[in-house]
Amino acid sequence: MNAMTRRTVVIVLLGFALSGGVVGQKHTKPVSDRPGARGSYLLRQYLRFTQHNTAFMTLAHNHVEQELTMEFADAARDASACASAVGVLFSIYDQLSCRADRDMAWPLIKAELASYVTQLDISAKSVDHNAATYVKTSAVATAAAEMKRDIDELKAFLDKTER
Repeated sequence: MNAMTRRTVVIVLLGFALSGGVVGQKHTKPVSDRPGARGSYLLRQYLRFTQHNTAFMTLAHNHVEQELTMEFADAARDASACASAVGVLFSIYDQLSCRADRDMAWPLIKAELASYVTQLDISAKSVDHNAATYVKTSAVATAAAEMKRDIDELKAFLDKTER
């Protein structure tokens, strides 16, 4: 098990142990800065990328540009894992009641966000390049364009997130 996988497993387990959240509170902050809203948004993104993955797997199963659609399915899977892991990080952070603990946790979370933004940027560029260069089927091109927009949206969300 590599270090990234171990870290993800630890984050997920901690998230499950500490999950919860603020419900029913009104906030004036943007979604990226609201504790409960961040989790809801990331869950929606996780589900959206899971849908992208399923759509590409179906296309690949039907032998529609199989190699490309499998690459797009992998990108969707990676983006869903990113949304899930960040959601867990925010869940843990939101459960910290001590300001000192939050101050210690935030640099780690911010570093993880930067790492995920970089990964998503690479993925978005790859999807865009492959769709523009190699895709011949309109269904695959449309699905790839939608996924690229979703990746860019998630990347922008993570990039602008503050404590």
